Amino acid sequence: VSTWFSPPDNGATPWVPSTIVPDERAAGIVILGNHSVAVTSSCIVGNLSIEQNGVLEILAGNFSVHNGEAEYDLVVQGRLVLSESGTFTATGAGIHFTAGSRYIHGVDGKQIPIANWASGSVCEVQGMIQLSPEGIGQSFGNIIWNCSGQLQPFFVNNQSFAVNDTLIVASTGTTSFIFAGATTEDYLYRISNIQLRQGRLQLSHRTAVNDGKVTLSISGSIHIVNDANARFVFSDGTASPDAFRYVAEVLLEGNLLVEGSAASFHSASSLSLAQG
Repeated sequence: VSTWFSPPDNGATPWVPSTIVPDERAAGIVILGNHSVAVTSSCIVGNLSIEQNGVLEILAGNFSVHNGEAEYDLVVQGRLVLSESGTFTATGAGIHFTAGSRYIHGVDGKQIPIANWASGSVCEVQGMIQLSPEGIGQSFGNIIWNCSGQLQPFFVNNQSFAVNDTLIVASTGTTSFIFAGATTEDYLYRISNIQLRQGRLQLSHRTAVNDGKVTLSISGSIHIVNDANARFVFSDGTASPDAFRYVAEVLLEGNLLVEGSAASFHSASSLSLAQG
């Protein structure tokens, strides 16, 4: 309770320390810039705004966003962090991450918020170890995959995954970030830019002769930094060699910059440069 202040008469007199923790019944909840709030037990909120440089960290309990009458029930201009044993739910609620905002998914598995991600916003996944996060099938601004403890491959396998700014792969632990694998579906992914700093970024992992094709459409550039642990792989798997025909394709409109790192091409894969 000591974290919060409220207006006793709708702002006619100065705000005073609140006697209750605000919930979904509040007319508005604001976490001011340069202030930090930690959630350690389950709660329900609505009409919540996190201002620039403000921080909300969900450490434990279920943090639930109420679906109210406003277009957005949660607006993040600062930073929202899901960590430790916390969970986040927002069934039907509107969530907006503005340019300059940041969401950190610091848990194994669980749900990335379904939201409107403005250009310039960042979704950073840090916590995957064994369990894939849910909610990847949406359009992001920037997304950073930075899972140094990752022990299982992550498969996107979702046609709705898109990145309007940059997909940054900073770490995949001992395994890979894979766009599609062990599926008969064809996937077309639209991403503006890719930057591979460390880890293994892979288009396709095939386990059967009838597995689908992956096409990566890049409107900007691909940048693979000079790091011994950075690998860009088109396809691999356990299917017979004939099954790899036309399994992975990159349509690149901008530049390809490889700074000494390894890019692995299968003979049936394709890289098309529209310009640059």
